[in-house]
Amino acid sequence: MSETDIRVLLATPVAGLAEHLCALLGRAAGDEERGRFTVSVVDSAHAAAVALHESPAAITIVDVGDGGATGMDALGLVASSTAATALVALTSSPEDAVARAAFARGTQECLVAGTVDLEPSRLGRALRGALARSVHDAGGPLATLVELSSDAIVTINRGRLVTRFNAAAERLFGWQASEILGRPVGLLAPPGEREERLAFLQRVLDGETVDAHETARTTRDGRRVIMSVAGSPILDAAGGVTEACLIIRDVTGEVTARLRLTEQQQLLESTQAAGKIGSWAVDRLTGRLDWSAEQYRLMRRDPALGPVRIEELIDLFHPEDRELVLGSFYRDQGFVFEARFIADPQDVRVFRVRAEFVPRAPGQPGRLLGITQDVTEERAEQAARQQAEDQLRRAFDDALVGMAIVDLQGRPLRVNRALCEIFGMSEQALLATTLQALSHAEDRGDDEPVWELLLSGAQQQHVREKRYVHADGHTIWAEVGVSMITDRDGRPLHLVGQIQDITERRARVEELRHLADHDPLTGLLNRRAFGRELDAHITRCQRRGMSGALLMFDLDDFKTHNDTRGHGAGDELLAAVAAGVGARLRASDVTARLGGDEFAVLLPDADRDTALLVAGSLLEQIGAAAGPAAAGALSASIGLVCLARLQEPTPDGVLRAADQALYAAKRAGRNRVAEWSAEVDGRAGVSGPAG
Repeated sequence: MSETDIRVLLATPVAGLAEHLCALLGRAAGDEERGRFTVSVVDSAHAAAVALHESPAAITIVDVGDGGATGMDALGLVASSTAATALVALTSSPEDAVARAAFARGTQECLVAGTVDLEPSRLGRALRGALARSVHDAGGPLATLVELSSDAIVTINRGRLVTRFNAAAERLFGWQASEILGRPVGLLAPPGEREERLAFLQRVLDGETVDAHETARTTRDGRRVIMSVAGSPILDAAGGVTEACLIIRDVTGEVTARLRLTEQQQLLESTQAAGKIGSWAVDRLTGRLDWSAEQYRLMRRDPALGPVRIEELIDLFHPEDRELVLGSFYRDQGFVFEARFIADPQDVRVFRVRAEFVPRAPGQPGRLLGITQDVTEERAEQAARQQAEDQLRRAFDDALVGMAIVDLQGRPLRVNRALCEIFGMSEQALLATTLQALSHAEDRGDDEPVWELLLSGAQQQHVREKRYVHADGHTIWAEVGVSMITDRDGRPLHLVGQIQDITERRARVEELRHLADHDPLTGLLNRRAFGRELDAHITRCQRRGMSGALLMFDLDDFKTHNDTRGHGAGDELLAAVAAGVGARLRASDVTARLGGDEFAVLLPDADRDTALLVAGSLLEQIGAAAGPAAAGALSASIGLVCLARLQEPTPDGVLRAADQALYAAKRAGRNRVAEWSAEVDGRAGVSGPAG
């Protein structure tokens, strides 16, 4: 680029328009002495503002479209960003109102696209005329002064967009001008301060000149500084406010210096009063902390590093205590709290912190002066005692089994929810009675021996099963465990009982035992259980002399009955036979279904005559078991063996003998009783009806 070249900056989002204008400007160059046009293109007014800040252009052409509000705002942004350029508006509208609006925003020329305005010769003259009318030469010295000022100078237009941002502002806020020019001013403030700053800006845009005042602000890198801020409106020729100019200075050091003497005096007094307790001060305006040497020791921090910021300090407390600490430090009043401090994860300390609030001028954040005391060991002892008590209480109250603490007279001192549920009683009702009183009438006497064992020291604990009575009257089976609690000298203090409801468990066990020993169809004993009963009877007889008789019978032609009437009818018949047989026998007699239609009856005390009488009665009962409709159609064959006739009887031997007698009855024509006898040929004698 030669010294006579004229730099033109074109701002348009329309690529075709940019190419067209670049071609026109190339043909509108004119004399070399008058300078050629060299063109740079950006796609927005914001980009133009940034480009002008970095590299000024002699002429800036802004595409304002049809001259609407959006286009005029873009023009205003570029116009306010710098004075060192001639500004030209390019519009598609030939309306005078658009031109007037453009000139009102500081343009030196307004060109209409699609007209003679863009003929190369006329375009060149128009641009040079705009350049001649530009006042950038007069604005240059002012721009230099603004840029060299040690105070931060920021201007904002009515759309709240940043239009000037000098080097001092860059240093103070941590933003580069190229990042913030043409952008919303709210970006300069964190969310917590944005509302306050925008309210101040609006006062200036409303025409108010605001004198310098001090306020705490946060910079981009998170630093808290005290700024002196003043604001003045910038007026146009008609007296209207076009922009707000803010002059800002960092006065943190000055303010701190004014307060240091007072703070040091108060810090000294607090430290002297507290002795070895750490003392500190925090300025709520700046967030600055000052610590005594003891405070550094408590915080496990090297004094050479200085105090941590208040936000960092809060993060050093236990997460569960941070809300308490945060709320205390940001109240405009004194406070006292205890919180856990975690400078070292292996050594968590408990601090008692006390502070007094020292106000500033009305409306300004004040200061806190405080002391810190390490109460870790004291609180650890308290916590250990409380934890032990809480654990014991929870273990007792929340136990899944019933629990009670009982005095030495058997009165409950404390009961848990599970025990109340077991007995169906409220806590008050349980505490008003005794566990002995709740015992089943048949089990009350078994408590006294257990208590004697425990009180004497013969046993420390005892476990047994016993019955209690529920509040609604039903019986509860419970497993009861009782432990004696003594003092350090071994003297009994009270008892702790655990009671678990095992009613359902015992019922299930009994049910399983019954199912294992009984025939599911008839409810009679099965072969295995009958063999056990027979064995027990033989064992008893061996001590006092053998007695009793065994009857074994099955139903005659039961298969035919089953085949003609069906298995269901057969099962019903077997059940009816079992019920009828049971009705003819005594409670001491033992009846079993050995399998199929085969049954056995043990008559423990019967002699031969009694056994024959019972067998005859059973034949009659079995004949009637099918009901009136089948009377006479059902019969049985019975084998009888008197145990006294057997030498060294065994369960298997008795059953074999009865079985031999049964088949003898079958051979003799059925519906009769055959008695086994020890004949040489092993045959049984037969008695009873022939049919």
